[in-house]
Amino acid sequence: MEDSPSGSDINLRANATKTAEDPELFWKKQSALAQQRLSDPALYKVAFAEMRRQSISRVPVFYQKSLEALLEEAHEARSIFMSFNGRNGGKAKDTLQKLIERIVEKEPKIDCNGLLHRLKAEKTFGAVVDVTERTISFEGETGGIIDMKVAALKHRLSRAKKNSRESR
Repeated sequence: MEDSPSGSDINLRANATKTAEDPELFWKKQSALAQQRLSDPALYKVAFAEMRRQSISRVPVFYQKSLEALLEEAHEARSIFMSFNGRNGGKAKDTLQKLIERIVEKEPKIDCNGLLHRLKAEKTFGAVVDVTERTISFEGETGGIIDMKVAALKHRLSRAKKNSRESR
């Protein structure tokens, strides 16, 4: 990524006052940042889409934002989206978790033992391949078999119940 803090105009002004005695150094840094951001395909695409939007909506050239400003805004927006994305847990639900959530929707007060019995019953219908005393084997998204300890079932159950409560 980059080592400069974000904050569009504030940072430019702060950096400008720090380097007021050496504007050449300031613009070298800004040019390097712009080149770094241009090499990122996502930032490039967002900045040029905004530039296109400005030209289509016929914003006078005087009021159009510079490429550097558009790249910086795109970088800041990505930082915000990434932070929100990180709060969502980041990991996609596997087939077993989806099955557990469907079971919890039907029986919200189910406990671990009841869930284990339901998973044994579901063995012939889909995701669950085998259930033993210590492991639950299920089919992953890619088709491979994944083994999970039965002890981890309580965590998956509590997550499913939490998601069920939040969606109501």
